[in-house]
Amino acid sequence: MPTNDCPTPDAAKCVSEGYLESSCGRRHQSTCEPHVVAALKAHYNATAAPKLPMLGPNHHDLPGDLKQGKYFAYTPAKTLVKAQASLSKVYRKVADPIAGHVGMSTAALAPVDRLGKVSPSTAAAYHREPSWAANGNKVESCAEYAYERSHDVVRFIDAASACRGDRECVFDVAYLDSTPGIADRNLVDTSGRALPKLPLAKGTFVKNDLFALGDRLVRANGVTPLPPTPSILALEAALRDGLTWYQLGSCKGKTCNTRKFSDEWAWHEHLHQATNKLSQAEFEEYEARRAAFRALLEDWAAAVDGEHQVLMQAEVADVVLPFDMRANNPFERFELEHDLIERSNQHLQQVKKRFGTQILDMRLEDAVKQVVGAQSQAGSLAFGVFAAPAMGPSSSNTPTPAGGAKQPSANNNNTIAGACVRASGWGLEMNGAGKLSCRIGEFLRDEWARKQAGEKSCLDLGNPDCDWALPMFEAAILDGIPLLDRQLRDERTCMAWQDGATFPAASVAIVENRLEANEAAFAETWPLVKPFDQGTNSSGRKFGKDWGGGDYIGDKDWFAAGYHYDLGWNVTPLAKNGQGSICKVGGSIHANTGFDAWIVGAKVEVVDGAVRAESNIGTGGQVRYNAHLEMFDQSLFSTANEPDDWKVAQSFSTKPSAGFGISLPVPAPRFDIYVGVPISGQLWGELLFGSALTMSGEAGASCEGGPKFGIRATYMPLFAAYGLGQVGVGVAGVVSAGVRASLTLVMVGVPLEVGMQVKTKQGKQVLSFDSQVSLLLSTLAGRVSLYIEFLMFDEEWELFRWDGFGPLKADLMPRLGVEVPLSGMK
Repeated sequence: MPTNDCPTPDAAKCVSEGYLESSCGRRHQSTCEPHVVAALKAHYNATAAPKLPMLGPNHHDLPGDLKQGKYFAYTPAKTLVKAQASLSKVYRKVADPIAGHVGMSTAALAPVDRLGKVSPSTAAAYHREPSWAANGNKVESCAEYAYERSHDVVRFIDAASACRGDRECVFDVAYLDSTPGIADRNLVDTSGRALPKLPLAKGTFVKNDLFALGDRLVRANGVTPLPPTPSILALEAALRDGLTWYQLGSCKGKTCNTRKFSDEWAWHEHLHQATNKLSQAEFEEYEARRAAFRALLEDWAAAVDGEHQVLMQAEVADVVLPFDMRANNPFERFELEHDLIERSNQHLQQVKKRFGTQILDMRLEDAVKQVVGAQSQAGSLAFGVFAAPAMGPSSSNTPTPAGGAKQPSANNNNTIAGACVRASGWGLEMNGAGKLSCRIGEFLRDEWARKQAGEKSCLDLGNPDCDWALPMFEAAILDGIPLLDRQLRDERTCMAWQDGATFPAASVAIVENRLEANEAAFAETWPLVKPFDQGTNSSGRKFGKDWGGGDYIGDKDWFAAGYHYDLGWNVTPLAKNGQGSICKVGGSIHANTGFDAWIVGAKVEVVDGAVRAESNIGTGGQVRYNAHLEMFDQSLFSTANEPDDWKVAQSFSTKPSAGFGISLPVPAPRFDIYVGVPISGQLWGELLFGSALTMSGEAGASCEGGPKFGIRATYMPLFAAYGLGQVGVGVAGVVSAGVRASLTLVMVGVPLEVGMQVKTKQGKQVLSFDSQVSLLLSTLAGRVSLYIEFLMFDEEWELFRWDGFGPLKADLMPRLGVEVPLSGMK
């Protein structure tokens, strides 16, 4: 580069935003070095901030890499409230069933920072609707009835939400001796009647995720396993011991110890005390290691499923979501891991039984060629999975060693450096001879090397630090609380059966008696479909329901997310015959979902998807459907050239339950957005999405022969967005800087399954329902920090911090399996 194009910079130029990352900045790095160091020194000495333990990006040794650095908490911009109020109008829906049921709204309320504390007594005083507390036991609405019928439980939810992200506060609230405390207490409603016991974990559990496989893949190294060195033998013994480490519900009094506990409450209380000296940086590092191992385990199991599918010519396995999208309760996740491993063991035994042990020593390509022939081998080795979010920018969806695994060193004789990236010598994953098996073995051996080197390790049987964290407590307890399902069910029941004499009432028990009396007056099937009653038309009674919701959460100048969903169904009598019987029925199903993300001030219209199906709507006795899925304004799938184009037929199958499948692509896109920081850094977002879609139907144009009507659709869109970070470029040997981030923007799933069909049963025509609509939702949670390290100084600037709500699961419409006589619809 000519000198004139890249003049020697002065101090101001050297420290200007983005200069060091430019080609000129890299060329003049030595010139800029003293200016950068002087500027950082001046800043450090002039800025007052508390100090906290910190782990810089790409630093993973504990406690060796822990340093004390200045902490600058995230401070929302003054325009946040105004912007949130405006944008929330775009996403929120009036009839959102979640609104008002999750305690204090955190959509526009930043959580306390890392040093901030909320007193348990302050949190305990919060009530989502103060008038309900002020009127004593009196009940004046269905919403109040549903709340007070689950009183002690929802009072805990209120208090926990008022902790505003202070997890120590949530823990302390749970262990309060009276309401809203829930630990080891008999919970009641406002009438003093016992609430259902919280489902606590019982049984024997692994020490932590890294012990889930036991010693199965420790020596994995392709077709030739590693030899049994003393170190490997010690690791295998530890993994076998850790496979059955904790026992819950197995002791009383003095028979309990640090591995045996009377119940789950005692387990949480003990591990909370055992880990109360750990910093947030240490908790985050341990979770990164556990998450990295879970991702490897999921990918390995998916590969085993794929091998089994090809070799056994089995049906394509159902899509299995990542552990962290299926379960947040650690005990439930342990069970899922166990089931996944057992399924892989069964696949191995089935293949061995059919083809003999010799096939297990073959390369995968040779095994497939022997079993299914060379012509059908092409394309058979691509096994699709939902991958966990990567821990750094990589072409692979599996976390790199920077996500927690220690890089092999020259003097580490437990592994062969680079062994898992060679090109040959691979066998079947189900036999522990594939590349993923090798990576799992390498991961475990490297984690064991930490212990041998005197560092803290997740595989150290004497170290409980990797076994528990406050988010695990929240997930385990909140997952067992019948929060939304019970409240929504009680509110739906009340709305369906209330009349002019239901309210006001002196107690919950009186309201319940009045509702039960109203319900008893109706026929057997009517209670099940009454919540979906939409009145009558000239041909009879209509049924259906629509759900819609959404919100905008966060700070659009840093990270924010907006999501929305709109779904529903309806079925309507269309005509009667000369005898006054219903002879024609029509109906429709629709589902629309989408979300947008703001990554460092930039709005990204991420996902928009929809499915619509109709039977006997309009004339001609037609079934028609329309579906699409778009991302970044690019169509990934569409049934039509234009949004309003429909595919039309009279019957898609001989029976509506048969259906037909539409295969959607499952990419794992990633986009990068750069952030200017004093030295450098990088933030980016990672997106995960997929969708399962089937539709079928039947229609008839006339009343002859009775009604011909059937419609079925399943739609399971799943969208997730994560904010991530990596180390940046600095002045070699003097200054390093980067971004440490772990942030879930939003995770939305709205599994919908609606089936309606007219059929004849015992000589009578009935309208048969088999339908369910659910919601899975997690909103903005996590933090992003800028970390700067130079000479003897460290600083951490918390750029962003939020604590939304979730993960939550709610049945918007619980499973409806009922047959309604058409005569009752007249």
